[in-house]
Amino acid sequence: MKKRKKTVENLPAVSKAVMPDTPTPQHYRRRISIAAGIIIAAGLVVYFNSFNGAFLYDDLPSITENPHIRKLWPLSQAMSLPLANSGLTVSGRPLLSLSFAINYALSQCEPFGYHLTNLIIHIASALLLFGVIHRTLQLEQFRQHYTKRALPLAMAVALIWLVHPLHTESVTYIAQRAESMMGMFFLLTLYCAIRGFQSKHPLHWYILSVLTCALGMGTKEVMVIAPLMLLLYDYFFDSGSLRTSLHRHWGLYAAQAATWSILVALIFLTRKMISRDFQMTGPLNYALTQPGVILYYLKLSFWPSPLIMDYNWPTAKNAADILYPAIMLLLLLAPTLWALFRRRWFGFVGAWFFLILAPSSSFIPTKQNLHEHRMYLSLAAVITLVVIAADHLLRKALLKRPTQRLFRIVTAVSLIAIVAALGYLTYERNKVYRSGLALWTDNTNKRPESNFAHYNLGVTLAKQGKFEQAKDQYLQSIRINPHAADPHFNLGVIVMKEGNLPRARAIFERVLRIDPNHANAHNNLGIIFAREQNIDRARAEFEHALRINPNHTDAHYNLARIFIMQKKLDRFWPHYDHISLTDPAMAEQLRLLLEQHNYKIPSRTQP
Repeated sequence: MKKRKKTVENLPAVSKAVMPDTPTPQHYRRRISIAAGIIIAAGLVVYFNSFNGAFLYDDLPSITENPHIRKLWPLSQAMSLPLANSGLTVSGRPLLSLSFAINYALSQCEPFGYHLTNLIIHIASALLLFGVIHRTLQLEQFRQHYTKRALPLAMAVALIWLVHPLHTESVTYIAQRAESMMGMFFLLTLYCAIRGFQSKHPLHWYILSVLTCALGMGTKEVMVIAPLMLLLYDYFFDSGSLRTSLHRHWGLYAAQAATWSILVALIFLTRKMISRDFQMTGPLNYALTQPGVILYYLKLSFWPSPLIMDYNWPTAKNAADILYPAIMLLLLLAPTLWALFRRRWFGFVGAWFFLILAPSSSFIPTKQNLHEHRMYLSLAAVITLVVIAADHLLRKALLKRPTQRLFRIVTAVSLIAIVAALGYLTYERNKVYRSGLALWTDNTNKRPESNFAHYNLGVTLAKQGKFEQAKDQYLQSIRINPHAADPHFNLGVIVMKEGNLPRARAIFERVLRIDPNHANAHNNLGIIFAREQNIDRARAEFEHALRINPNHTDAHYNLARIFIMQKKLDRFWPHYDHISLTDPAMAEQLRLLLEQHNYKIPSRTQP
């Protein structure tokens, strides 16, 4: 029998999975691994010099001076629950404090371990963002346009987001792990739920989503938006309507909503601090200021310069400060609202930007109007829109058959150039965090009108023994804001060191007129009274300081000294017990003082 000649027509059918334009699953997984490797490598290169950073500003009271993180047990201490109303970064954020306690257990007060942890969190967040965008672009509604582009587009967004210098405050400044860690849990919550939506056996993914949501709630308050964003994602990309979303996944959303109870409990714990913030700024003034702040965030997204620790952003007071930003913001908000109702994908991206900013950029006042770290997650929305729009325009301009190669070259070169430029700016910005002197000098140079920056530069100079220069900075801060208590207080400390007790006393009394609850001023007034042999007044000031701050170690120490002098050891022991737990060096000084007065510390069980 004559053999049939093999022709194209009678060849066996070839699966699309092995056609050149459609990679095999193994090959595609390899490409995903390569993309993830590029993201990790970029993060390491750009943030490598962040490991040289020091403990700065909020790092000191939250980490190096925080006695509660020095032990992992009991958890109430490791989570810094006694500091709930202190106003510190760890206040009302137990998971953040616990992460610092774990760092302390591993490396004590060596900054390298804390910086490494921050970078791991940031890179993990970038990988999760990559996963969320990649899986979204592979959905049926995007398959026609983005199936072959899903991987490079997701990688482009994640890379640009990863190296953007606006994130240096969240990564290189250790205390702002609060934002990046919350961001990681936020993205993990969404990613696990998406995996559940796409899985035949979704239960374990839903459980993971709820657990990570609960962890985020214990890290920072902005996590309150996570269940809402998950519902919107379901509405836009899975179920097609809110009613269907709630019907199909009611158990998931009930469990997600239950995690809000964690925030409710933490708000109850921190209610005094929240009340102080409301009284200081006022919700209306804060809300009227935020449109201008949000527009500035958008400016920094496209042109990240100058970046500053303290912007000294003024509260809006006149129509020009309020109306123009508000109108511009409404013009940006209108397309988002239209797309939400019309169920267009960019409505979700716009909602991501506005809703995640809402807890910090609406009517809930904080001490400062503007912080770079608040854009940590919202920046992803801006970058996603820009990358998708740029891809669309380039495809229309270049993607005719003869120019496909040109399209790939242009997109690759553009991405490399953008990532390199942003990465360089981030690398340079990291250098500012190497010391307090570098950080606050940079701040005063860029914002000479910031009393806060001058004050902190004074603190740094005083620690270096440069007291005259420190006094100049405190006086500049006072000239800018005569009602700031801390510059007055620190000026008084230097004057007291110089031996001018009457002037120091007058300064501390002025501090208390500005802020009657300034525990340090009460403590230092007590020291002056003690030196003047007015022991009763001194003891009253130390006790007042402890009523304001029961963990004030210096006030405990000073009271303990008084009770030794007065031979009131029954009142001495509670203060000694506190100090022995928080500052062993101070406890040793008290032990020596006891011996000088012919007392011995008996064998006692510490509480």
